[in-house]
Amino acid sequence: MINVIRKQLKTTFLQSIVWFFVVVFCIFFMLPDAINRVQSPDWVAIVNNKKIEYPEFLRILNKYESNVRLIREQYGSYADMFIKMLGLGGDLKKAAFDEIVRNAALNDVAKQIPIYISEEYIQKIVNNPRLAQSAGIFELLPLGFFNQNGLDQRALDLYLTRNHMNMRQFEDLIEQALARHMVVQLASLGAYTPSFMIDSAVRNELLLRNYAILTFSLDKIRAEESSKNLDDDQLKSFFDKKNRESKLYWVPEMRSAVIWKFNPENYGISIGDNAIEEYYEKNRINKYIEHPSKIQIRRILFKPNGNETKDQVLVRAKSVYDDLVKNPASFETVARQYSDDKESASKGGLLDFFTKGEKDQSLERKAFMLSKDGEISNLFESADGYEIIQRVNKKAAQYKPLANVKNEIKNILLNQTFSREFNRDIKKLLHSEGYNHDLLYRFAQEKKGQPTEIVAPKDDTKIMQSLFRLKHANDADYYTDENLGYIVFLKDIKHKHEPEFHAVKARVKDDFINERAQAVLAERLKEAAKSLRLSEKPEDVALRLGANLKKTGLISKNNEEIARELQPENIPLSKMFQLESKGSVLTDVQKDGYVFFVTDVAEADPQEQQKKKDEVSTMLNNQVMTLTMQGFVASLSRNAKIETNESLLNQIETQAL
Repeated sequence: MINVIRKQLKTTFLQSIVWFFVVVFCIFFMLPDAINRVQSPDWVAIVNNKKIEYPEFLRILNKYESNVRLIREQYGSYADMFIKMLGLGGDLKKAAFDEIVRNAALNDVAKQIPIYISEEYIQKIVNNPRLAQSAGIFELLPLGFFNQNGLDQRALDLYLTRNHMNMRQFEDLIEQALARHMVVQLASLGAYTPSFMIDSAVRNELLLRNYAILTFSLDKIRAEESSKNLDDDQLKSFFDKKNRESKLYWVPEMRSAVIWKFNPENYGISIGDNAIEEYYEKNRINKYIEHPSKIQIRRILFKPNGNETKDQVLVRAKSVYDDLVKNPASFETVARQYSDDKESASKGGLLDFFTKGEKDQSLERKAFMLSKDGEISNLFESADGYEIIQRVNKKAAQYKPLANVKNEIKNILLNQTFSREFNRDIKKLLHSEGYNHDLLYRFAQEKKGQPTEIVAPKDDTKIMQSLFRLKHANDADYYTDENLGYIVFLKDIKHKHEPEFHAVKARVKDDFINERAQAVLAERLKEAAKSLRLSEKPEDVALRLGANLKKTGLISKNNEEIARELQPENIPLSKMFQLESKGSVLTDVQKDGYVFFVTDVAEADPQEQQKKKDEVSTMLNNQVMTLTMQGFVASLSRNAKIETNESLLNQIETQAL
């Protein structure tokens, strides 16, 4: 049988069939892998044929997440407002994606123009916080990376490490950001503000109007409603209605509990000297530097003289460098002769001792890389030009003595140990087989816990959050907060329930009167506005409906005197100044109700209008310029050719913030 098969395989036809199936087999199993290699999932988008790599998208997404975290930490209850102002209240992943598309589109335009950014300009921008902010450099990094002296180098180094970037890559990002900024600035030159728009704005700004202000006092209306007879049936009906709609008068769930508070000092923890010394040695370099390392160098600087080009400077510098390599001892003499830094050249290139963060970053990196006195660096480029440096002396960093920080370290270790032991002890106690509330009480007494008994509804405090996690009486929970430990023991639960009407009658009556007063106020505002539109005199409307009437006389929007006069009365002037034409009416409710009515208008003095024109023109030009820039950027993003790697984007989860 085998011999027959062998003979058949020798025929051309069968050999062709066998090879066909072999090829199909290989294609079936190898093609998906080949496709995956070609379409590698390391990009998130292709914008105008430019691939946006996954790390760049992740860097921007992490920036947004860091900003949100920082704002929440610093602004507490106001955080949501600031987050919304910065446009970070929505989907952070979408915001990051929109930014990479916008940046890619602008980068494309910058290359087509083209725009060149010099290294000197980059250094100037980075070291000036005001310029960095106006040029868009702030947007490259999370909040807090710039201080009054410029970019925080230590924070930047940590950021680059976390994002697997080097300084050259970061400088490329800066260069691209500056180019994008210049593109947008060039686009703004196309902004145009028509003269009729300026004239109209000036006229509206200075047009004199006489306003009638009708004020309806809510307290007065409430007093009127309080004087009316109210029977229990009306109030009971109101009580039942509000409970059906929103359980307004229901008594919230109340819980009674014992809260024990434990502090590290009373927990029976001992911190030995060996542990303190070990912590000191482990953290001495990062936490306890008293005076950082300093270095002194000699410097030879080469920069263009007259019409000398950059390449010619480099040739001159290389020639000097080659001679120094052969004779390092001549560095001081060569510095006096060739250095273009005249101040240091007179001292043989000698600079004063300096620490990291005081000099140009390129110079500092080269200086602190030199391992011994007398060693010469290679030729490198700094913000000032081409340089060669020689190490003269180095002073080691000085650290705070252990004795000076011993108590601080002891407290740190005490708090760390307490947190660890407290959580371990309570967890063990609550999960032990013989656990009961008597054991808990004895443990609290042994560890000197301070008890407090409470009866309270749920709120946002950690104690209440912990207490309301418990399901049954005699259950317990625990947590640590600000170096203190807490045990929460639930004694009893009084569930949410509807109270008897008579128990809350006084509150119901007050709410009923308030609601009636609000309804009457709304009706009177509506009636007043309608009457004024039908040409009834403001005096008659005020008298008939019980309002207080005030007339402003002919005033403009920027009249400071009327603003000072009306401010104590809390009249919403911004609403009033929305009215422009004679006979227009507007209502508003703050605490009280207001009806604003324009009784007359008059043109301002022509000379005053001309004087105001320049100010308004500048303001409108800035507004139009801003809108032009925003429209230009939006248009680029909208018209860009975009391919999205949806499979990768769907896998990315933003952190819970």
